[in-house]
Amino acid sequence: MNSENKIRIALCDDHLIMMQCTKSLLDAMGKYEVVVMAESGQVLIDWLETATSLPDVCVLDIRMPGMSGLQTMMILKKRWPELKVLILSMADDTKTITRMLHEGARGYLVKNCSHEVLGTALDAVNEHGAYFQLSTAINFRNAVDQGHLKLPDFSEQEINIMRMCYSGLGYKMIADKLGKTLRAVKGSMDNIFRKLNIHTRSELIIFALNNGIILVDP
Repeated sequence: MNSENKIRIALCDDHLIMMQCTKSLLDAMGKYEVVVMAESGQVLIDWLETATSLPDVCVLDIRMPGMSGLQTMMILKKRWPELKVLILSMADDTKTITRMLHEGARGYLVKNCSHEVLGTALDAVNEHGAYFQLSTAINFRNAVDQGHLKLPDFSEQEINIMRMCYSGLGYKMIADKLGKTLRAVKGSMDNIFRKLNIHTRSELIIFALNNGIILVDP
């Protein structure tokens, strides 16, 4: 493929071996061109300041010494809001995922994903503006797509709770906003988890993103 037609990728990860392995995988796929490998957020920002054009997608780690991925993301959102950022990290807690998405990340992957999933995510972010993945939620979505499962029916309260979880609210604050008891909100969460066969708020957020319950501006 002509280099002019390749998807231009920026990598930012303090683990140089991990970054080099990612580059090798992308090179082998033949449709991507890694235009910079930055070992810190500051190196990435310095490169962007002098770049003649932005990369199509930036693949960003979260847990980095010095300037963290979150701090980097906040600067990228402010200075280059059109830059599409895909998070590739070992962090999978709800608070971290939610905050990164609020700061403008277009997608999220855990580092143990396959190279096929990485390619799918890069293509989706580049072409459609967003991609979200977490193993259980994706397996559920695949089962629905293949006709093995149907999406469960959710009550209006359950949908509101899912959206409030994405906003980072705790159960007590959700209960106060809905005018419900804390026990009622926890009961609704238990129902949602049971319907989806999931166990964490992170999985719930990714499911809701994938299925249009939560909408993120492209």
